Amino acid sequence: MLTSVGLGMSNSWNSFTSSPNREAEHRQCARHILANFNKRFTGQQYIKLFWRAVRASTVEKFRGVMEKIKSIDTHAYDYLIDRDPTTWSKAFFQEGRDCDAVENRVSESFNSAIRHARRRPIITMLEEIRLFVMERIYTQRVEGMDWDLLICPTIRKRIEDLKVKQRLWGVTACGYQNYEVRFTDVAYGVDLIAKKCACRIWQLTGIPCLHGVAAISYLNHDAGAYVSQSYTTEAYLKCYKYSINPLNSSDIWPDVPYHKPLPPKRRRLPGRPSMKKKRDAIERELTGPSRQTVSRRGSIIKCGICKEPGHNKKKCPSNQQSNTSVPSSSRGSGADPSLSRGNEGPPPTAQTPPPPPPAAQPPPPPPVAQQPPPPPPATQQPPPPPPAVPMPRRRVTVSRSGRRKYSERIIKQALRRQIPGVGSNADNPSVID
Repeated sequence: MLTSVGLGMSNSWNSFTSSPNREAEHRQCARHILANFNKRFTGQQYIKLFWRAVRASTVEKFRGVMEKIKSIDTHAYDYLIDRDPTTWSKAFFQEGRDCDAVENRVSESFNSAIRHARRRPIITMLEEIRLFVMERIYTQRVEGMDWDLLICPTIRKRIEDLKVKQRLWGVTACGYQNYEVRFTDVAYGVDLIAKKCACRIWQLTGIPCLHGVAAISYLNHDAGAYVSQSYTTEAYLKCYKYSINPLNSSDIWPDVPYHKPLPPKRRRLPGRPSMKKKRDAIERELTGPSRQTVSRRGSIIKCGICKEPGHNKKKCPSNQQSNTSVPSSSRGSGADPSLSRGNEGPPPTAQTPPPPPPAAQPPPPPPVAQQPPPPPPATQQPPPPPPAVPMPRRRVTVSRSGRRKYSERIIKQALRRQIPGVGSNADNPSVID
């Protein structure tokens, strides 16, 4: 059973797994775990190491990758260990399931196929989904009936690709149907009778791995005969054996003596219908109030100028001192500085020493008739600038039919050259040299 992360299924799953006869295996979607992991630990090195840990088929490989993550950041290591690696790493998956999926691609593919039907009302949505599934079951069954292979074409293509890659591996027989497959210093043991390999990929998928294909090719056997029965054409047709029966419309339904139910009253909500996923309460707690924002509660605020905690750039003491020492920009433009200060009052004036005591003044002379003030001296005006001489412009006539061609302009320029002679009028004809 493959589920997403944080969907509120922990309690129900624990009660299911506590039963003694359980056979289902619980797995978590690795892509959802990585999405939540990137919210705390960002970096391309984490993404590559995480997928290596997910695809590690043995416990030893998984521990080696996790040690590299631990050397980078111990908190990232603890975060992944707390997410129960037995549910998202292939190293801990049960053998014999013929499935090594670590992502819920089936549900995501189905969700993508019905994305248009989800916008419909509930009855219309279910009707479109029913028609889609009914048609798909039929088309897949017809496609499988045309196959003339023992196994499905996708599995056959995968085996053919492995046959090309196995040429670099050497095979050494060490017993009946037991072989050692080696490439440089890497070696794995293969048992063809038990259909097992030391890398555990054959046991997880039910398809021979690269080392198994190398041992099978060493014996000149068909690798398709070693594939699990889950990937045969017969098993594929069994999946689409049943079909959905057609339904008749309501005009031929039988009449019943009961009260006909009416549809509920529909209240139109403001705005356009929301297409976002309705998340569970536990998922909202794990991801915070929003998947794009992080709460600042508990974090220490530091100033961007002095890097000291307790205040920000707006309330930084050094920033306020610089604002008081720097003169206002209105002084440079000639404005009154007292107007830019608001309610602070007039600017302080410099203190000057007290004036000396006045000396004894002689008695004032008798009043004299006031004379009119002399006229102010005439100031010498600068001479006016010379008038601007317009630059001569060459006029180019344009014909009514449009702009002249380049060749036509060349011919007319040649005809306009000066010809020496004596000019005259109608009475005195001109003479041209």
